[in-house]
Amino acid sequence: VQLALTHCPIGVFVVLGPYNFPGHLPNGHIIPALLAGNTIVFKPSELTALFGERMVACWEEAGLPAGVVNLVQGEAETGQLLAAADDIDGLLFTGSSKTGHAIHKAFGGHPEKMLALEMGGNNPLIVDAVADVPAAVYTIIQSAFISAGQRCTCARRLILLKSAENEELLSTLVAATEKIKVGFDDNCFMGPVVSNTAANNVMAFADGLKQAGAKTLKPVERPYGDQAIVLPGIIDVTDMSERNDEECFGPLLQVEWVDSLQEGIKAANNSRYGLSAGLLSDRDASWQEFIRLIRAGIVNLNRPLTGASGAAPFGGVGASGNYRPGAYYAADYCAYPMASMHSDTVALPATLALGIEL
Repeated sequence: VQLALTHCPIGVFVVLGPYNFPGHLPNGHIIPALLAGNTIVFKPSELTALFGERMVACWEEAGLPAGVVNLVQGEAETGQLLAAADDIDGLLFTGSSKTGHAIHKAFGGHPEKMLALEMGGNNPLIVDAVADVPAAVYTIIQSAFISAGQRCTCARRLILLKSAENEELLSTLVAATEKIKVGFDDNCFMGPVVSNTAANNVMAFADGLKQAGAKTLKPVERPYGDQAIVLPGIIDVTDMSERNDEECFGPLLQVEWVDSLQEGIKAANNSRYGLSAGLLSDRDASWQEFIRLIRAGIVNLNRPLTGASGAAPFGGVGASGNYRPGAYYAADYCAYPMASMHSDTVALPATLALGIEL
């Protein structure tokens, strides 16, 4: 008897892409699904519709047969119709937690359909004890403000262990943030957020924190009312009695002071999300404790939270995902395993079962 395992394609996948990485993130689902033998219906974000059109054209120019990757343009209603279609076999989503949870609810009662959700996070970065303050400040800036804070792995919360050194670090961070170049020139670190609506959302989030008792260290600002330029902000939320456990998708960093690493890890895990988390520390013992207790799918040491590799799984836990990480493992869940037992011929066993005569 021979045992065999075959991986079979699931069928037709809908891929719903985000605007912040309109090529890389959808392809993190499209490529594994194609490798597993499936076909694709791709709806890019309505904010990056032209990019989606050109990406599908590239697939066609590369020689992919017609009908393998299919483009559908539209807004949220189009995505809802695709998700509700009877003749799809699965859906691969990257985007906000709110939208992902709505899709998950819509898929309830349909276990025959495969669903992978990659959603956002309220990501923590803990600073323990570091000797190189400028390097730590640079890493924090890269974690919080790169791409105008429009990466799902961006640090939203900076958790500082109380010390004179970390007070110096925070002062240096605020001063460096005030000097960040924002605009449209080639020498700018940050450009605009994706739309005026997105800019308004960041401002409203910061206002809500201030009204709840947070202390502004560096204000988030819109210097040009008719453009979606948002200057990065830092706000101390330590004294707030209740925290807003939501993702602010823009250049706003919330600071919280704690007394110990244990308290810092507890604060980091005090979120319904669990996408990315990081630790800046010169002490290996701190890292060992951190990685043992932290609850997140992407965890970095002395690196920006925004640094991830396509050679590794990419996804989170809790409200950040449904245990279907993209990239490295995606081809596995884009196919189902077929187990089989083989014999060369039909043959009688050495002993017949009781009660059978031939």
